[in-house]
Amino acid sequence: MKLGSEVGSNSSNLPMPASGKGLGYRLCAAAIHDAEVLSYRYLRLDTTFRSTEAIGLFKKLGFYEIPKYNANPDAQMLVAKMLSPRNGR
Repeated sequence: MKLGSEVGSNSSNLPMPASGKGLGYRLCAAAIHDAEVLSYRYLRLDTTFRSTEAIGLFKKLGFYEIPKYNANPDAQMLVAKMLSPRNGR
């Protein structure tokens, strides 16, 4: 989802059997890459407080907590990351 000309947002839920298999990391890495190619300066993600693996992953990838920006009732924790746009357009 595009939030303005320089901010992208992504939300996904993985089934529990996917936990610990690196799928979340690969999805995040792909989202970051695609957002940079699209020249976004920021990427925002959200999760629930019970998704401790996702929260740890987001922090490991350099995301930081931000105030709520959407109306999603399941989005309990929202994070953002400053990107390095690659001017792929």
